[in-house]
Amino acid sequence: MPKYHFKCNDCTREWWQWLSISQSDLESCPHCNHGPPIKIPSVFSTGCSTMTENKQVGEVVEQAILESKKDLKKEIKDMKDKLYDDI
Repeated sequence: MPKYHFKCNDCTREWWQWLSISQSDLESCPHCNHGPPIKIPSVFSTGCSTMTENKQVGEVVEQAILESKKDLKKEIKDMKDKLYDDI
C-alpha cells in the first residue's frame, strides 16, 4: 500500500496517509471535512545519503523496512483512535 502526501487548501494542513492504489485520491480533508485535498508529488532522488555512511545494502534496506513498519503502526493507531473518537 503506497503512502501519499496530501495538503488541504482550506485548513492548510499537510499529512501523509497510506492508501490503496485504487483509492489514491481523497474526497475530503480528514481534518476539516472540506473539499478534496491536493496530492503532493513525492520527491525522488537518484542517490542515497545512507550509502555514504559505508553501510551494507542489506542494512539500508532493513532500516527502511523498520521505518516503514513504525510509520504503519502509527497510522493504524491513529485510525483506531479516530474510529473510537467517532463513536
